[in-house]
Amino acid sequence: MNKTELMKTANEVRKGIVTAVHSAKSGHPGGSLSAADIYTYLFFEEMNVDPENPKKADRDRFVLSKGHTAPGYYSALANRGFFPVEDLKTLRKTGSYLQGHPDMKHIPGVDMSSGSLGQGISAAVGMAISAKLSGDSYRVYTLLGDGEIQEGQVWEASMLAAHRNLDNLVVIVDNNNLQIDGAVTDVNSPYPIDKKFEAFNFHRLEGKGLTVQALTEAAEAMPMMAGRTMVQVTDYDPYKLPEEQRNALVALLSDFPSHCCLVLVFDQAEYKPNRTYKKLHAALEKSAQAVQFAQQDQREILKWIAKRFKAAGHTIDAAAAEHLVFTCGALMKGLIPEIEKVSAYAKNERVTKADIDAVAAPVLEAQVFDMTGAVSKGDFDRAAEVLGSLLRLQEEPFMLLALIGKELRKLHSARVALDTGADKYSLMEQWNMRSDYPARLLLENARRVSRPWCERALRRCFETDLRMKSVSGTDSAAELKLLLMELAQGA
Repeated sequence: MNKTELMKTANEVRKGIVTAVHSAKSGHPGGSLSAADIYTYLFFEEMNVDPENPKKADRDRFVLSKGHTAPGYYSALANRGFFPVEDLKTLRKTGSYLQGHPDMKHIPGVDMSSGSLGQGISAAVGMAISAKLSGDSYRVYTLLGDGEIQEGQVWEASMLAAHRNLDNLVVIVDNNNLQIDGAVTDVNSPYPIDKKFEAFNFHRLEGKGLTVQALTEAAEAMPMMAGRTMVQVTDYDPYKLPEEQRNALVALLSDFPSHCCLVLVFDQAEYKPNRTYKKLHAALEKSAQAVQFAQQDQREILKWIAKRFKAAGHTIDAAAAEHLVFTCGALMKGLIPEIEKVSAYAKNERVTKADIDAVAAPVLEAQVFDMTGAVSKGDFDRAAEVLGSLLRLQEEPFMLLALIGKELRKLHSARVALDTGADKYSLMEQWNMRSDYPARLLLENARRVSRPWCERALRRCFETDLRMKSVSGTDSAAELKLLLMELAQGA
């Protein structure tokens, strides 16, 4: 199946979940729906299974460790053809073979009965060991919940899997951050999940400052307790490496260790292939596959933020929630600690923008927007203060100048929009904004400056860039301060 077909199938799996739970008037829809994409990929793309012969000896095995989310499992099996989709309506009914937890004796395609949390992975480990002992080639897949991994048995089983080098075992954690009593972070936080699994030969590296030599060492390190190793690197853009590092990366990719899987995660940065670097681009096209995960709809994120604050005893209106997203970014894993900080700081039930500004850690783009906004007001002191804090955090002056230039181009387009009678929606489309909140802020800043000022600012930004790159010994930090001072004086 291609990506579009898998997405359509996943939607059918979701429909089956809703149909089954609605018909039963009970069940666990949340954990089933959060894993719909996982079920779909496994049963329609990854696993070797045959609906016509559910018990064939060389089939891949699947164990649903979080057995209460059986509606999702059943819907995937039904849509795959193991039994009629219409039977989903009999979920939990008297006499039905589709009960609240998977039953391997009565349901085609179910390899293990499950329900007691923490035990499914142990069964999966046993199956994987059995395959090793008998010389069989099948793989075993098990799906756990992030609340479930609070169970100690999960880690006992993981330790045994690593000890027995079970490279035929695939363990998947559905990290939806929810369990029956609330958010997993509130009940008994399992984070950092990645650090825990590093003990079982999963490696995670930060892209900033990472050299290809260090990456090569991690990739070539022979697995200590498993047949495979995985290396994850966050925000490491291969196209922005110096020439020597690019060549080293091409060499690594041309002879990449077969026991290693390298995952480049673009979290804050954006992956943009660059055909200018022909050798690197060809190596990545040959050896890598790009997978894009779309962010949630803005409205869903705002609802989620409201629920998080409600769980902490606070309320937040849409405007303040939008401000939080603009300030801290739209990634849930980044918002969770910021929501916790703001909740602890807020003195009143309703959270305000002032509460957010007091303690939340802004993302780089928000800080640069603050800096250019101060310049548009003629407030050099504020702009210099923000710049100074960014330089103390070791942010590269060249990158800061690039971001300043981008914000100035946005400001110019907003000024043009005001002059031509265009509205905020044109800005949203032009700059691919997910909500109108940043567009409104941009128009507010644009009302304080003229189009000639914007054009001078862009020209001055270009001159600064040229001088920083072409004149040896240039103090880049001083150049940025001078640029901000001249723009603020002219505003």
